[in-house]
Amino acid sequence: MKTLFVGTGSYVPKTVTNEELFDLFHQATDGKRPSQKNGEPVNSDWPERYFGIKSRCLDLIGNTMTDTDLAVTAAELALKNSGISSSQVGVLIHISPIPDKVHFQNHIADIIQRLNLATDVHAIYLDLGCCALGPALREVQANLHLEPETYVLLISSQCVSPLIRDKESLSRYLNHPTEPFAWLTTGTVFSDGAAAIVCKHIDDREKRGILRIWAGCNPSGIITAYENGFYIMNGAFVKKNFIPTMQALYGRMLKEWDTYVYPFVEKPFSHTLVKRWYFHQANANLIKEVVELLKIPVDRVPLLITTEGNSSAVSTIRLLDKDRRDGTVQEGDLVVFFWTGAGNGAQYGYSVMIV
Repeated sequence: MKTLFVGTGSYVPKTVTNEELFDLFHQATDGKRPSQKNGEPVNSDWPERYFGIKSRCLDLIGNTMTDTDLAVTAAELALKNSGISSSQVGVLIHISPIPDKVHFQNHIADIIQRLNLATDVHAIYLDLGCCALGPALREVQANLHLEPETYVLLISSQCVSPLIRDKESLSRYLNHPTEPFAWLTTGTVFSDGAAAIVCKHIDDREKRGILRIWAGCNPSGIITAYENGFYIMNGAFVKKNFIPTMQALYGRMLKEWDTYVYPFVEKPFSHTLVKRWYFHQANANLIKEVVELLKIPVDRVPLLITTEGNSSAVSTIRLLDKDRRDGTVQEGDLVVFFWTGAGNGAQYGYSVMIV
């Protein structure tokens, strides 16, 4: 039994340049610049030099959007794109590392009401980061196996703007007592955004849908943690492990191609068979490096982190949504997802699907 994406939607607020963000940093610290571990101050060109980020999407103009607002907006777009009504959704899965309401899934209660979903919808919340689509899509498949006639609405969202809007909160990150790079999570790397997918069951004989999902974790490799009121990212771990992880996922995909993909495409692996390669948008410089190492055609690897920042698990769904809407990816095209990120220590995974 396979899973097909029948609709996608995504939303991000306006972009904020490095210069604009660092102006906010200066205002929050009375002119003091963020610093590196060696105490050296950094300038506004630092995010571009180290991450390839020129701007990111943040709601700093209206100062009103919440994580739930983002999630609902993307979900409405996905439902409209799929052509189904909210009453047809039997399962809701929401991914967010920073929901509006932390305990008892009360943020999901808000989503259910605002989308007018049925009160008997099976609701699941995943408190995971950038690689959350691996376990989330396995949840989709499991639920469609139980109820093949229903639709699953999968939403991923992230909203870091509240960390920046409040001058006191921002100042705390910029002046963290033990972690000089705490300010990376306050919009420097991470951004606001949401994306959603409407999924349904299709027969195994159809040459469409998800052909393979695989995910694993390194429980000793903590990428991001919430400690003493701060979200702290281990950037050194990401820098060290991103390329080897992508290479390992690529190798696993090649090894599993004949088992999971060949029966549907009836061709041995070739880069030209893959219309788009969707890498998690963690670092533009590292993505470019691994693409060169794997000899993947550059024109088949879209980048959003340069202008939109790292929106965590949102990023690869948004890439697919943009490609579907502008016609770059069409029905029958083969696409590959590679993920790595925070959750269960450090997660990683890949998926191959025919749109």
